[in-house]
Amino acid sequence: MKKALNAVYILLFLCIVIIPLVFMNHRKDAVSELDNRALAEFPSLGNDNFTDGVEQYLRDRIGGRSIMLSAYSVLNDAVVGDLAHPSYCYGQDGYIFFKMHKNVKYGDFHRTFAEMARKLQTYCEERGVEFYLIFDPEKISVYRRYLPKGFYYNDDWVDEFCEYLDDLGVKYVNNSQMLIKKSYSEQVFNWQYDAGHWNDLGCFYSTAALYELIRQDHPEVPELTKEMFEITEKVEHFLPNSEIVVDDTVPVFTLKTSWDDISSDWAKEIEVNPQFRHFHYYINNADGAEQLPKALIFQGSYFNRGPQFLVSATSEDIGIHNYQNVINFDYYFNIFNPDIVILDVAEYVF
Repeated sequence: MKKALNAVYILLFLCIVIIPLVFMNHRKDAVSELDNRALAEFPSLGNDNFTDGVEQYLRDRIGGRSIMLSAYSVLNDAVVGDLAHPSYCYGQDGYIFFKMHKNVKYGDFHRTFAEMARKLQTYCEERGVEFYLIFDPEKISVYRRYLPKGFYYNDDWVDEFCEYLDDLGVKYVNNSQMLIKKSYSEQVFNWQYDAGHWNDLGCFYSTAALYELIRQDHPEVPELTKEMFEITEKVEHFLPNSEIVVDDTVPVFTLKTSWDDISSDWAKEIEVNPQFRHFHYYINNADGAEQLPKALIFQGSYFNRGPQFLVSATSEDIGIHNYQNVINFDYYFNIFNPDIVILDVAEYVF
């Protein structure tokens, strides 16, 4: 009997060791939705940090990684109230944020980024096209009064970055102060659900401010109003990419006019970075939409989740994930020949 139990124990141990290895994720350019990043690739043999690279590859690619991390997070939250998750953390009054990060200092990267934006704007202007940059503040900036105790968020770099944009003559809108002011009376980022992005109400206000900037060059663009939308609420029961219960009531804006989605007609022909594949092509069906500008938008997850806002100001809305793909700016510009170009930039990306 004892030998049989030992055999079962050994068999179970081998299964625990072998099964995760058998089901390792070897896909190239794999991205983890759980912690919102690309998974490590297997290092080349000539790499000076080959051993460390293999270790990181195994940690990222081991079979069942997402299940194990999610289970660990749920257990910690239920037992000790600790949000042990690779993406999220608790703040005060039950607020949930993306993991806290080190405070950023203004430096060469920000100046180089601003200069890139200026070059893109010049490229557009030389071809008779307007260029606009929209800066998306992050939740820890807008709701900093609810951050975990002991954490101080310093975003002085944002003011310095915007001052340099001003010096360069870049057309941009920074909605940080506007959203901070509104956050005292309205929930422009959700209390808990989708901890890293503004909600539909925050997106509405920010897009309306972008519209005002665009209207200076294109007065035919309408003012964005709440009357354009059916506004409802829904309850989200879990944090995205987890089984952590939140039960958060969030706003939902549904555009009253429709649009056609012809993305599939183009998707196979358009080259995009394999890790950042978002692409869409929408045709606005609203009355008089043909008089509106055709827009090429390099956008991130702040707008990928809310297509109903930007499409309402355009005749055609062509959206491409900004990460990496904006480097091939002229490729997309020359394919689609837009009337306006928008570069969407999220604060936490920096």
